[in-house]
Amino acid sequence: MGVLAGLSFKVKDAKFDPDEFGAVMDEAYLTKRRVPSDKAKVSFAPSGIGYGAGGCARKWYYALEGGHTPEEDAGPLDIANMEYGIEAHERIQGLLEAAGILKDKEMRLEMEDPPVFGFGDAIIDWHGNDVMVEIKTTKEQPFVKRSMEMKAPGYQLIQLLLYMKITNIPRGLFIVENKNTGQLLFIPVSWTEENVALLENTLEWLRTVYAAHLAKTLPVRPFTKGSAACKGCPFTTLCWDDEAGTEEIPPLELPS
Repeated sequence: MGVLAGLSFKVKDAKFDPDEFGAVMDEAYLTKRRVPSDKAKVSFAPSGIGYGAGGCARKWYYALEGGHTPEEDAGPLDIANMEYGIEAHERIQGLLEAAGILKDKEMRLEMEDPPVFGFGDAIIDWHGNDVMVEIKTTKEQPFVKRSMEMKAPGYQLIQLLLYMKITNIPRGLFIVENKNTGQLLFIPVSWTEENVALLENTLEWLRTVYAAHLAKTLPVRPFTKGSAACKGCPFTTLCWDDEAGTEEIPPLELPS
């Protein structure tokens, strides 16, 4: 989707065509698009587990196998949103530092079994206790929903739980910024029975997927071709042109 996002202009300046200018801005955004690589991944990315096609074993199989260039479909607005997220992270990390509670930021966090690698947003000191922080941004409607339920979606929760596990920090915190208003929401996370079970189930699923990769056993497609996960997957064309697969690995289930 382009920066004009389907806007129509009832009044136009004869000397200035907003559609033409929008096309120029779209191209400017697209110059920032990451160039896809066919290099094999060596670990699971916490931010991608469960999001979109991130709950599909077959998607991770192709990523871990390497030799396949992912399809790049990020449009100008996708890139704008990613840049907004980066700016929000830096701004909120700066607030934590100004408050005198920031201990570390952008930490490299790794796990060996299963192999997981990512960067944590921040660790803060809150009344003498370390807290693992994840910074997120969202629009008005999901912001209100999260404020009423005081919980993050499962694909974000598992990311924070993995970081808490890796760092052995028992407390977590989501700082969620409302893109429309700039308001901040704070959602604490702890090792409840549900969260412990969620993490253990996810780790077991990741180990199963990684074992299939090591054994070169292609998983069976868990979705139909028209499903949302398949439409947004960077390996859609490859997957549906490839063999059916032999190992049944159900999609990873995370809370909504």
